[in-house]
Amino acid sequence: MTRKPNQKLKTLYVARTLWEETDDNHGLTANQIIDRLKNHGIEAERKSIYDDIKALESFGFDIVRRQKPREYAIGVRLFEHVELQLLIDAVQESRFLTQGKRDVMIDRLKKLASVHQADALTAHLHAEGQQGTENEHVYYAFDAIERALADQNKVAFTYLSYTVALAREPRHGGKVYCVTPLGLVYARDRYYLIAYSDEHGITAYRVDRMDRVCETREPAAHNEAIDGFDLAAYSAQTFGMYKGETVRMELDVDQSVMNAIVDRFGTDVESEPLDGARARVRATVQESPVLYGWLAQFGTQVTVVGPASLAAGYAAHLRAIAGLYPNPADAGAAGAAAGLSTGAEAASEAGAPAGAGVGGACK
Repeated sequence: MTRKPNQKLKTLYVARTLWEETDDNHGLTANQIIDRLKNHGIEAERKSIYDDIKALESFGFDIVRRQKPREYAIGVRLFEHVELQLLIDAVQESRFLTQGKRDVMIDRLKKLASVHQADALTAHLHAEGQQGTENEHVYYAFDAIERALADQNKVAFTYLSYTVALAREPRHGGKVYCVTPLGLVYARDRYYLIAYSDEHGITAYRVDRMDRVCETREPAAHNEAIDGFDLAAYSAQTFGMYKGETVRMELDVDQSVMNAIVDRFGTDVESEPLDGARARVRATVQESPVLYGWLAQFGTQVTVVGPASLAAGYAAHLRAIAGLYPNPADAGAAGAAAGLSTGAEAASEAGAPAGAGVGGACK
């Protein structure tokens, strides 16, 4: 009898059929598997299906046997259903991916489940105010950076900013940055390249604002700053990846904001209870306007105790903002003074004593 072309692949087709069509709640009988194989031009008997099942189990597949009817199904998979849902939600939430790239990745993740499970998997998470990137250059920039890190080469790129007309244009007339990549950090729903250059030292660059990214043939630099760099510590100390002077911050905080303190610094943050309602918190941070903004959200519930330079900088930041907005009390006093002056002038012109017109109006 002539052997059909796909006959050698029979065991593989059995594996794929089980992977795609079975799970905890759905199984296939030997006869159903035989019917699926016929669709691929493969002839099989039940005994050969049993042999295939044993071979797949020996190879490492977790295959569950059920009785009445006797069915076979994949047991343990690479990811559980809830884990796949979490991954799909994470992909859907990623701002650095276009919607098209998200859809492709979500479809690939669904292939790790059975067709029945895939129907129940959906990108149901919506991140408030989320805006995705408009093109796929971030995806390829990320790939170029990863290759440069692996090869220990420098990365070249231009850096973009938005104009008041919402146009993206290169900074400094299209200047090409050439930096030594130190690592990638995912923070505030964005990817940042942490890199070193002689001009800027260690700096964070938003990957979605990097353009024309490529790995160069120039080897990565090595110096004391690079060799002693701790990516995890840098990420923990900076706010919004904004570089600044490293200081040991000391705060008096109200108990009502301790959840936010733990969210930012973790449960191992240095915290000393002062009384039943406040604590002294210490953390190493990099001073920046973003840090000031983080502190300002707590109002009077957080007081900067030290260092004195940080307290002074934070106070100056708040005064500069307050200076943009007139004090309503001052405006009211100025308006009242202007009214008195106008009333006196009108009374004088009418031949009445100054203030008579005002006093008469108040009766």
